[in-house]
Amino acid sequence: MDCNWNDNGTYSVRVDGDWTVGTVAAHLQMIALQSLRISDRALHYVAVNPEGRIVTEIDLNGVTTIDESGYCVLALWLRHLEKHRFHPVVIHQDASVVKRFFA
Repeated sequence: MDCNWNDNGTYSVRVDGDWTVGTVAAHLQMIALQSLRISDRALHYVAVNPEGRIVTEIDLNGVTTIDESGYCVLALWLRHLEKHRFHPVVIHQDASVVKRFFA
């Protein structure tokens, strides 16, 4: 996972690779690390911009393979981000992939 922060309050994460039942457990540590990074950036951003809104862009275009397990783990992460008001936005060239997370 690659990540990038901009000064407008947007945290971008590029998700890559295989997200199937055999590999998804290995991604959990990366998801936890990204969540900590987002929280850390949010604390600094909100300290300077109390009315600011953190947007988390999750770019899934690098995912090569995904099955139900991958969708479930990523959907859980998106709900976690949403619960903590990090406003997740899923990016993928195939709109049906994006819709699947918000159905």
